[in-house]
Amino acid sequence: MCLGNQQRETQVKLELFDKRFAVFEGVETFVVTILTKNGAINLLDDYRKFLYLKEQAEFLFPENSSVIPYLTEVQMKAKKLWDLSLTRDREASQGNLVGFPEITELLGYFGDQAISKRNEIFTSYLRVDC
Repeated sequence: MCLGNQQRETQVKLELFDKRFAVFEGVETFVVTILTKNGAINLLDDYRKFLYLKEQAEFLFPENSSVIPYLTEVQMKAKKLWDLSLTRDREASQGNLVGFPEITELLGYFGDQAISKRNEIFTSYLRVDC
């Protein structure tokens, strides 16, 4: 009987790991999409998938973890980048070749900090013994 409980507990831990790992990978997918599209993400597809991922994470990680604040940071920076990209594209279509240093700064965040910060934040949660 004790062995059965231990097996169920291990199964629950593995399922939680799988769900948390899906969030971990989903962040990378979103960041790569942002970089590939140079910030011009599709709000109805790319952004909505990320929001769904964030909603799932709220049930998978402890309230006091740094995961949700990190996901919120990524969300806000992605939205700002999208807004700036639209403005840039609109200006360019009107022949105004205006520089947008904020776009470069945000792309730098996604190209460097977003993934390294993700790795740091998720490390303690990507163990089966958590």
